[in-house]
Amino acid sequence: MRYYEVRLSRDLWGGWALMSCWGRIGTPAGRLVISPKSDDGECRKALDGIAKRRRAHGYAMTHVHR
Repeated sequence: MRYYEVRLSRDLWGGWALMSCWGRIGTPAGRLVISPKSDDGECRKALDGIAKRRRAHGYAMTHVHR
């Protein structure tokens, strides 16, 4: 089974960072990519694109707020 996780956070300079990580559950190997984003609109556009691609590949969407 595979997983894909996306998080938004502020960087040290007050900008946005989009963190995407994915891999196979139960294995140590995976991948992490951090992409800087300039504003809220760019973050929303990136998240919408990711959600659309993940749904097309059969991933179940969940929302966890911490």
